[in-house]
Amino acid sequence: MWDLPMSWCFSKSVSPEGSYDSQKRPIQQFNGSLAVIPRRYTNFGEPAGFPRSRLTQVLGFQGVRGVSPLRLGKLQWLNPKTQESTQALVMGVDPGNPVLKLPELTMQRASLQLQAGVLFDKASKTSAGPVTSSLEQGQSFTTELNGQRTSVNGLFQLGLTFAADINLITSTSNFQSLFPERDPDEIQIGVVQLHSGADASDVQSQLKKVLGPSLQVLSVEELQLREVEH
Repeated sequence: MWDLPMSWCFSKSVSPEGSYDSQKRPIQQFNGSLAVIPRRYTNFGEPAGFPRSRLTQVLGFQGVRGVSPLRLGKLQWLNPKTQESTQALVMGVDPGNPVLKLPELTMQRASLQLQAGVLFDKASKTSAGPVTSSLEQGQSFTTELNGQRTSVNGLFQLGLTFAADINLITSTSNFQSLFPERDPDEIQIGVVQLHSGADASDVQSQLKKVLGPSLQVLSVEELQLREVEH
């Protein structure tokens, strides 16, 4: 048997392209052309926050059709079978104006609004427990998030990033219940939708001038590239 260089073996076992793609997945699903983030933003898994009221300023600009807020946080998910904990990334969205283009959010809008409930990413690691199989068989699944009893009310397919082993989506009101210490006006990312025919670069330039140095306005493509380079 030939002795192969360690670098060759590593390159065959790990696909950089696959890793980069995983980091971009949530951002690729943004329902808009531009993203507003705080100046201190580092990556999707460790974002800083800014007041939601700053995002509403964007609504008055020519070319802007709407905005969608996204709240992000991490909690400990308890596997009820093994009693082991795994870190979960929780995404809080407005059920009537979801920031992500996932069809499951539209189809399960009512489930998304149920109190003390979440939707579960089928791509999450098996350490979460038999969540997907339970729901697909018509069974319920209840767990704990940071000690709070929580029901899984539906499934979606997004794909994991380096941020956590489990992805969850819930409503903004449920998000606040899970993170009671957070300022309810704080969001992590704001996604901007434009009218058909609007010049994205022109709108981006105008927003940068008005929102000032505390916030950044990037195209969705620019934010994807930044996530990969982090």
